[in-house]
Formats: sequence, C-alpha cells, structure tokens
Amino acid sequence: MAKAPKTKDSSGSKSGGGDNFTRWLVAGMVGLVVVVAVAFSLFSNRTNTAATLPSTVKQSDGYGISFNSGIKPVIDIWEDFQCPVCKNFEAVVGEYLNQLIVEKKVNVIFHTLSFIGDESILAANAAACASDENKFLPFHALLYQTQSAKENSGLWNAKSLQDLGAQVGATSDKFTACVK
Repeated sequence: MAKAPKTKDSSGSKSGGGDNFTRWLVAGMVGLVVVVAVAFSLFSNRTNTAATLPSTVKQSDGYGISFNSGIKPVIDIWEDFQCPVCKNFEAVVGEYLNQLIVEKKVNVIFHTLSFIGDESILAANAAACASDENKFLPFHALLYQTQSAKENSGLWNAKSLQDLGAQVGATSDKFTACVK
C-alpha cells in the first residue's frame, strides 16, 4: 500500500505550535500593560498623598505654613508667588521638597511674602486658604505654573484664584469665602 502524501495545514501553522512571533508579541504587550499600570499607580498615589498633607501655622515657625513641624532638619522658604526667581527655584527643587515632605524627612516652612504688589497679597492669602483645606502643596505648584510673565498683570484676582483652587480640589464654601 502506498502512503498518502502529507499535506500542510491550510492555516499555515505548525501542528501544536503556533507562531513564535505572535507569542512574543502578546507577551510583550502584556508586559507593557503591566509596567504602565504599575507606573500609573505609583505616580498617582504619590500625587494624592502630597495633595492632602496637613500643614500647621505656629508662632514658633514664624507663622509660616509648616509641614512636619518638630522634625529636624528645618528648611525655611521665603517666597513671593509673583517672583520669577522663586518660580525658577520651584521648578528646580519643588518636586524634591514635596517628596521630602511626604516622606517626613524634613520640616519645610513656607513663608509667603508680598513684596512685588497687590497680586502677591492675593496669591499669598489664597495659598493660606488652600492650606486650611490641606491643598497647599498642589496649589503652591499651580500658582508658579500659572505665574504671569509680567508682575501685577491682572492675572490673579479672587475669581481666578478660586478657579485655581478648584483645579486642586479646594472647592469648599470656606475656601471660596477665604479667598474673597
């Protein structure tokens, strides 16, 4: 008896196997999804923690907005929210300081000043109001991100500062009244 010739599977795949490229592609995609999910979880978790840290204002801290009062070392920061050099400082070290605050490694005391003008007073007051809502750190960062290139430009007023507060979750009636 003659044997029938072997025929290829019409799908072109090897019996019991599958395409190695497809396997690696699927494994790579699953790995990528896992890495993205872990990264998202880590970064979103850290931001939320920093966004809700309570602060204190005490005479012993010079009435500055203090995080981790009583911990050594102490970093005092004197700033005007309209100051372009202060904005540069925030851009360079702001995230690092927030990390130190969250990890409770230092006591950071923010002393808000108003030497540039009326909008500095409004911004400093709004930052103190955000502190009352435990939203100082994200509000602080947002003030510098939205700082006008020109001082006293009219950018910051009660309404615009309330809108900035809403962007970081400070939406209570207490915050709105405090900023007015």
